[in-house]
Amino acid sequence: MNKKTVLFGLTSVFLMIAFLGLASAAVTITNIQPSLLQTDGTSFTFDVNFVGETGTYNISISNAETIAFTPNVTEITITGDSTKSITATYNASNFNFQFGKTYTAIIKVANSSNNALVESQTVSFEPVDYCENTANPGALELNIENVKVINGFGDDDNYWYPFDEVEVEVNVDNTGDWDIQDVEIEWALYTTGGKKIADDTLSDFKLKEGDDETVTFSFILNDNIDEFADENAILYVKAKGQIDDSNAGVYDNEYSCSSDTSETEVRADESFVLLNNFEMNGVELLNDKTLENTILTCNQEITINAEAWNIGDSDQQEVSVIVYSNDLSINDKIELGDIDSYDNANLIYTFTIPKNLEDKWYNIKFEVYDEDSDIFENSEDDTATFQINFKVEGCSLKIVPVVNAEMVSEEAIAGRDLIIKATLTNPSDKDVTYVVKPKNYETWASLNSNAEEAITIKAGESAEVELIFDTVKDSIGDQIFNLEVYSDSNELLLKQPIGVTIKDSNLPVADWIKQNWKLGGIILLNLILVIAIIIVAVRVYRR
Repeated sequence: MNKKTVLFGLTSVFLMIAFLGLASAAVTITNIQPSLLQTDGTSFTFDVNFVGETGTYNISISNAETIAFTPNVTEITITGDSTKSITATYNASNFNFQFGKTYTAIIKVANSSNNALVESQTVSFEPVDYCENTANPGALELNIENVKVINGFGDDDNYWYPFDEVEVEVNVDNTGDWDIQDVEIEWALYTTGGKKIADDTLSDFKLKEGDDETVTFSFILNDNIDEFADENAILYVKAKGQIDDSNAGVYDNEYSCSSDTSETEVRADESFVLLNNFEMNGVELLNDKTLENTILTCNQEITINAEAWNIGDSDQQEVSVIVYSNDLSINDKIELGDIDSYDNANLIYTFTIPKNLEDKWYNIKFEVYDEDSDIFENSEDDTATFQINFKVEGCSLKIVPVVNAEMVSEEAIAGRDLIIKATLTNPSDKDVTYVVKPKNYETWASLNSNAEEAITIKAGESAEVELIFDTVKDSIGDQIFNLEVYSDSNELLLKQPIGVTIKDSNLPVADWIKQNWKLGGIILLNLILVIAIIIVAVRVYRR
């Protein structure tokens, strides 16, 4: 081994020792008590640990607000490894901490000779309760009882997706001894990073001692969806009211507040494209994608608008939508193109409502596909399938039957049954269901048969309906009733008047004989035989 090699080895050893010595020298700040500074507190403690350090150091505490810490600067001389415990005091009683904001202070350790920063540590104040500075002398108790996703892909309070409609049920209980008036429910939705997404105040109510109230509200997760990238949602709800009870003493007219929170995962990082904000001819659909209070009709041109949202953190290319409806004979493809992360594209689709549709509710389905022609699926295997619902009326083709009516009874006699047979013929090339309803007969008869049953008549065929009327004794003369025929959807198709002449049941003898001559002949013959027998008997008696 030559001298150069030995010299290089010794130099390396000395450098390593020096490096280890430097590496072991450190200043750390530990053991902050309490870990979160109390908004109503006055002091906290922490340790400054010196390892391999010598010299004089300045320790200071400051913040961006107007809260002053004492001591502002503490000078410490270090001669070897040691730990210095510091107690700092502060006065925040006049500071207005606001809900939703983060407040911090910073501890700094600097070299006093050149003021070079050696170590620093940020300590936070505890978050302000949603009730802020309002106490709860009235003993209100608010609890979030139920969180439910009523429209969308989420699962109640387990996880939400952007554009979910969430319904929240809260219960407010007056567990105290006094009545509380003007109880308001306020809620606010934040990200876990402190960004406010939405808030609202509900109408107030009064709670007597021992009473409780359940309140339900809803919101849609559709504002600033990119704010939920790597963030959860925190829902804050509070009930705040004024004590209204003379027995409350000094607390009468004081405010009382109780709050509750619920944190839910928001899935805004998946490869998923969804449709929302549907409109039909400019009319916004409800959250369940139903067109209410608007009826469409045949031959009407309909334009559907919607937004296709990429709710994930990756851009999507060549997005397309398949539109289809078997009832409306729709099957089309719409190319939307590329959609950036947390951005949207407009969907526009136009069609004409076909003729001869039945009067009922219809739907159109939309499926969203990726660049590989695969339908989008989320992590729960839910597909990007959406359905809109609307009602169509006035398009159906009325198939009016041909009706013939004839009297089955030989004659219409007052006080007796009158039988009429109605024959309905279906003139179309498809089966049709009809309902026959006799009307306007009530003044001269009652109906013994049940004619209001639906009958289905095959294409080109006929069916008979028998109507049995029980006529009243004073129904003599010409009478009319209407034979009404309805479709199976209760649409009036035909109203046909039918007339009958009802005769008196007390007929003259001559008319009776004319109508019953056979019976009259038998009676007359019997009468002659009786007279002859009498005559013969008289003669025999006289002899």
